[in-house]
Amino acid sequence: MKFKNILCPLDFSENMNKIINIAINLASSHGTINLFHHSVLLSPTTMSDSAVGFEADSDLKEFDIKQLEDLADKLKLEHPTLNFKTYHSYLKSLVDDVNDIVKNDHIDLIVMGSHGRTGLSRLFMGSIAEDVFRHATCPVFLVKL
Repeated sequence: MKFKNILCPLDFSENMNKIINIAINLASSHGTINLFHHSVLLSPTTMSDSAVGFEADSDLKEFDIKQLEDLADKLKLEHPTLNFKTYHSYLKSLVDDVNDIVKNDHIDLIVMGSHGRTGLSRLFMGSIAEDVFRHATCPVFLVKL
């Protein structure tokens, strides 16, 4: 089965290429792969009365956006029949962002990695992939990392 519109949430880890390659193999010949990077990039900032607040780090945002766009450009050269789109978001819930993209861009499949944690490590670390899987309105292909 081939999919026309695939969403790939990425974290720029060493396993990222594994996830992308699976998405490419599952994509129809002229399909679209939507590369999505979500981050919470915060820097301390001084507020009134010596209070410390946090704001999104603009240098890191620009770096992440460029890194994602460079990846899409590289993939377009390697796979000219496929379309690659990029999405980058900050601070908002990753699950909410994924659901918004799925709805607005008519995503057929989400391909993402999961460490497959169980027991106490899952309890303390949580599972982003599990949250996406539980709330997704389309099929989710989890890649064990």
